[in-house]
Amino acid sequence: MTRAFEIVQNIMLSIVLDLLKEVCEELEEEEEPCKKRKLHKGEGQRRLQELLYSNHDSRIRAALRMNKETFYRLRDWLVQNTNLCRSKHILVEMKLAIFLAIISRPTSHRDVLELYELGLRQIRELVLIFI
Repeated sequence: MTRAFEIVQNIMLSIVLDLLKEVCEELEEEEEPCKKRKLHKGEGQRRLQELLYSNHDSRIRAALRMNKETFYRLRDWLVQNTNLCRSKHILVEMKLAIFLAIISRPTSHRDVLELYELGLRQIRELVLIFI
């Protein structure tokens, strides 16, 4: 790895960490109570698996902001070089997709909650994994 690449990688990591800190602060400041909604366990995971197993490159790129091969290479790198791992109910791919949804577009945490059918506490914990 060249020195220039390491510098760019460190800058990008710094930017991502700053964004994640802002998201965490935003989540903590949330005062408005959420309506109780029924979570369909595994529905977000099922949708993500369906997306990843599809051969619709444009759909995958729109959802993840990268192609499928890049997504899997990023997943593999994160698993090898960070503490990112599968938890009891959430696969690494799901954690990464949520992270990408938060940092790649202007979205509220409620949008992410609805998209991936997770609770607020789970989203907060996932964000903290990447910090």
